[in-house]
Amino acid sequence: MRITTTAALILAVGVLAQTADAAPGSQATPVRLTATRTCLPSGGAGVAFSIANLGRRAVAFDQDFHLELTVVRSGGLEPAGLAFVFPIPELAVIGPGAQSTFLVPIGDAIEPGELGVDLSGHRLLLEADVFLEVRRKPVGRLFSLRACPAPVSGLPAGEREPNR
Repeated sequence: MRITTTAALILAVGVLAQTADAAPGSQATPVRLTATRTCLPSGGAGVAFSIANLGRRAVAFDQDFHLELTVVRSGGLEPAGLAFVFPIPELAVIGPGAQSTFLVPIGDAIEPGELGVDLSGHRLLLEADVFLEVRRKPVGRLFSLRACPAPVSGLPAGEREPNR
């Protein structure tokens, strides 16, 4: 009898852990987060961040999502940039089976002749936190991406070097 009760308790805890981020009385719709980066020769990067709805119901943003970029160097971790993205109403809901991709510049040069953030190092870490309605906690993922070459001065701001 004691073994059956323990097994039932472990099973119940496992089921609760899987649905803990959903609001009471609802099942969280599964989503997949993906990211790629394009290095900008004058520094910084363009991040293509996608959210795919893998479920049968639409998902809606609860205001915004956050992307934090960190450079891994031999001296340790160095924060490189933080982006708060507030999707426009037309992009705030992702239908079943659909995907939304956002192009987010992080650490890029603003003025011509300026250098953006130096993203050279061992790796880039991109931490994503997506806040969705019906969920208590954000959907998060940590991406490990190749680092960029050191910035090159003398290029117009935002100009991309071919094949990067």
